[in-house]
Formats: sequence, structure tokens, C-alpha cells
Amino acid sequence: MLLDADGGVVEKDAFLSSIWPNEDIGEANITQHIFMLRSMLDDPDGRACIITVAGKGYRLGTPVERKVGLVMRGLCERCNRPLGMSDDARICSYECTFCAECALSFENICPNCGGELVARPRRNSAP
Repeated sequence: MLLDADGGVVEKDAFLSSIWPNEDIGEANITQHIFMLRSMLDDPDGRACIITVAGKGYRLGTPVERKVGLVMRGLCERCNRPLGMSDDARICSYECTFCAECALSFENICPNCGGELVARPRRNSAP
């Protein structure tokens, strides 16, 4: 629910009605679950991952990047050559995508981020 709110406040009543819809659960239960989440997620440098919004609820205290899967870009970022899902291509950890020829000209080092360019997994079709 916190991820879906995308930085917005999730009210305590929303937690209660969504997570425990047919149970008589009090705010102490939410507090305990948030405490456990914080113990797993909070940054060792002291940045809170979950922020309490007094009298309302909770929100994420840090941006979260959602990943559903590897982005299979359809063009080389250098020469704009079309890249099919089963074509030979190279990617870095940020998913910068290049055809094999352009990657070779960069000595398999991404010109955008400096990361290593490796073979992109091939797919037979879109998910």
C-alpha cells in the first residue's frame, strides 16, 4: 500500500480496511507492523524508510524505484538500429542498450554510466 501511494500518506483506516477488512484490529497492530518493517528497511545511516504522519498514517520517506522486469528497448541508443527481442544486443546495469557493433566500439563500457556492457538476454516474445 505504501508503494502504491507513491510517497503519499496511507491513512491508518485504509490499512485497517484493506489488510484486516473483517477483523477488529486496533491501531496498535498497525504500529507493531510498521515497527517491524522499519527494522528491516531503515537505512543504517539513520534515514527513515517509513515516516509517521501524526494523526493520519504513514508514508514512504525515500523514493522507491519499481522494477517489473528488464526493459527490452527496441533501438540502439547510439545508432538507432532496431533491436528485436531475440537480436544480439548489450546492456549495462542501468539498462542502457546498444547493438553489438556499437558496444564493441565502446569496448563494452557504457558511455552513459561507465558500467560494463553485457549480452542482453534474448526473448522469443513479449510477456
